[in-house]
Formats: sequence, C-alpha cells, structure tokens
Amino acid sequence: MQAVNGLQPQAVVRYKGVAVGKVLDIGFDPKAAGNVLVRLALDTSAPITTATFATLGFQGVTGLAYVQLDDDGDSKTPLVTSEAQPARIPMRASLLSRL
Repeated sequence: MQAVNGLQPQAVVRYKGVAVGKVLDIGFDPKAAGNVLVRLALDTSAPITTATFATLGFQGVTGLAYVQLDDDGDSKTPLVTSEAQPARIPMRASLLSRL
C-alpha cells in the first residue's frame, strides 16, 4: 500500500477527472498490518468496475491530495459492494510517486 500523505477525510474522489465522491475515513486495515484503508462514498452512477484502481493526485502546490480513480479497461464487470461487504479498490503508485 502506498502512503496517503496529504489525504484528508472529505477530500474529493475523481473518476477520470470527474468528481464522483469523497473520502469518508482513513485508517489502518485490521486484517493486514501496515496497510491503510481509505473508505470512499461514491456516486452510484460512477462506472466503477473490477478493473478500477486508485492513485493519489495532488492539487497544485498545496500538498492536499485527492483520490483519482481510473480503469485500465480489462473488465466491464461492475464492482459489487455492500455495507456489510465493502469492495476494495487497489491503489497503485502515482506517476509522481514512481519518479
């Protein structure tokens, strides 16, 4: 899991640049030591699939982060989620992180 420096609750979530939700909570994963879980509230019309992944984007020079969702097109299967069994979207290193 990547570090989530600059990410705060209420930060915007974008899918391919379009605002589709917000960050609800940030905390540690009780099932995997050292992993961070970011809980999102997403618009139900957002086309989230099993191929969707997340990266962190940054707004200007402020250091404030947002969650950027994207899709590599490998699947058109909608990601199934529920309150009892929330789906997990994997996080990838952003271009800035890889540099």
